[in-house]
Amino acid sequence: MKLLRNNRRELIQKKGVLKYLAYAFGEILLVVFGILIAVYLNNWNEDKKDAKELQNILLIVQKDIKNDIREANEVVLFEKGKEKLYDRFFKGELTAKDYIESRRFRRLIFGFKEISFDKRGFKLLNNYKNNVEISKDSLISNIIELYTDRLEEVNADDKLRNLDFELNYNYWKNQAWWSDYIREVKSDTFIEYALHSQDYKNRVASWHFITFKAFIPELEEFIEDAEKINKLIESREIRK
Repeated sequence: MKLLRNNRRELIQKKGVLKYLAYAFGEILLVVFGILIAVYLNNWNEDKKDAKELQNILLIVQKDIKNDIREANEVVLFEKGKEKLYDRFFKGELTAKDYIESRRFRRLIFGFKEISFDKRGFKLLNNYKNNVEISKDSLISNIIELYTDRLEEVNADDKLRNLDFELNYNYWKNQAWWSDYIREVKSDTFIEYALHSQDYKNRVASWHFITFKAFIPELEEFIEDAEKINKLIESREIRK
């Protein structure tokens, strides 16, 4: 600093004010240039930090998606494994012997495989999204859409399943054959109800509609979209 002051003094004395101003301007440029470099490096470090954070979040999202796909496929397989049972029921092919010998026929509308979704990664991404321009990152937009719009449709139909189960449970628990039914004891009154009651047929039809016409199709679309997103994440060559 002392040397710079001496240089300034000498310039003013020997070469005049204009030469000094040119020298001062050069000093200012150096300072500005130094500030710009510092700002650039800081922004570069911040961008690198954000990119690393996003990478870690996407790894969590990918793990969640794989778990959700696996669980959703299990539910689809479980429900579709009963399609032939429903087909026989609606064709009127079931007999008293079928209900006595097969628990599956007795439980057509009582009990179902539940499903839950992992949303930890989505929540992290939802908090992070304010740091990125969503419109410029189709992957992030697709993930958010999967866990909002698509999942909302699945959950809406899942609630219908739960509601229908509740209605059946509340009705059945007041029937004379209920105690035998839940204890897996042969009940002629339940068999008579299952074979000839229009009420029972309507309940089976309602459950079948909710499961196979609403819930399962939505779940399969969720699986399809989730698998596409999983491939998109893998294409980014994310590494642990």
